[in-house]
Amino acid sequence: PESAITFTEETFTVRTVAHWIPVTRQMLQDIPWMEDYIDGRLRDGLERRISDQLINGNGTAPNISGLLDQSGITVADNTYFGASPVRDPGTDNEQPNRIRRAKRLVQTTALAKATFILANPADVETWDTLTTTDGEYLFGGPLLAGSVGRMWGLPIYEDEYIAAGTAIVGDGSMAAVVDRMDAQVYTADQHSDFFVRNIFVLLAEVRLTLAVFRPSAFVV
Repeated sequence: PESAITFTEETFTVRTVAHWIPVTRQMLQDIPWMEDYIDGRLRDGLERRISDQLINGNGTAPNISGLLDQSGITVADNTYFGASPVRDPGTDNEQPNRIRRAKRLVQTTALAKATFILANPADVETWDTLTTTDGEYLFGGPLLAGSVGRMWGLPIYEDEYIAAGTAIVGDGSMAAVVDRMDAQVYTADQHSDFFVRNIFVLLAEVRLTLAVFRPSAFVV
């Protein structure tokens, strides 16, 4: 049978994410690997900033609109779980049970399929070390192959930029990071009086935005 897809026109603002560092001409001359080292650190800093923006960006320049800023995402907060509790409320076991509820909500409210869990490392540590009253690890323990990094069949991605106590369960196919320019590192000495002081600026930047196709496919 014939189907149809309804599209709604939306605008996603592309932002430049950048940072820079000054370094002396003499340092670059005297230490051959220094420029490559700084280049790597700048790119690493960009990745961290991008991660923060994709999760927490509030949409106000120079920030992009991150996942938590999207209108229409499903927010299952404490009020929700108070009115519709999962098993073992008030215990550590409640946390994985909430994740299971979120997985179901992705399917029933958005007609999507959950593909990932995003959580703070502190919360993942709590899940990894959950035990029964007999001291048995619920998730197989540290030595059982394949027991780390998944819950309810979903891969867990740890990120320090999502607040502890908050997790996102979602369908990754319902959003996309749109790169308008890959990460670039530039070197120049035209900043301020840097030329006469023998100082170079190393600037790293990238241009991107987050396009969310179906916000309800992400449960917080």
